[in-house]
Amino acid sequence: MRFEFLLPYSLDYNPIKLAFSAMKHHLCHDKLRLQMATEGRDDADVFAVLNDAIFTVTLKDAAGWFHKCQYL
Repeated sequence: MRFEFLLPYSLDYNPIKLAFSAMKHHLCHDKLRLQMATEGRDDADVFAVLNDAIFTVTLKDAAGWFHKCQYL
């Protein structure tokens, strides 16, 4: 594993913001499943939906965001 020190926080150059945006996009498109999970109040269902959203972000996505934010 390699650590990279990032520049000071900037909204314009923030790959985390782009990752959260991609996860939010997935959650908005899977609205029915998310609504069903939260209405049932079962934490496992909510975690499953969030887990799916997290794993929609690929290594290629992350590399592209870091490139766009001029970290690479």
